[in-house]
Amino acid sequence: MSVDLDTHILALNETKLDSLYSKELTHIPGYQQVRHDRCCNGGGVSIYIRDSIKLKHRSDIPAQELELKCIEIESPKSYSFIVLSWYRPPSDLVMY
Repeated sequence: MSVDLDTHILALNETKLDSLYSKELTHIPGYQQVRHDRCCNGGGVSIYIRDSIKLKHRSDIPAQELELKCIEIESPKSYSFIVLSWYRPPSDLVMY
């Protein structure tokens, strides 16, 4: 299967993936995938980054209790920048 996208970075929330869905199953040719699955009931995040883009996983940004993935894009012609995908379930919202 060939995908012709003009997208460099794609962040998805509420992917509803868990360990039953292998990375091979959700792979898009020409892209690296970074994902944080939830064990059940929806949620989860995934970031697709074009293969030609150099990235660094940012595990120093706390994510133990969050559905969060964070990467740093390293660009030779500009400053590096961070891409973060974070899912916060409606049950976590606080009403003021």
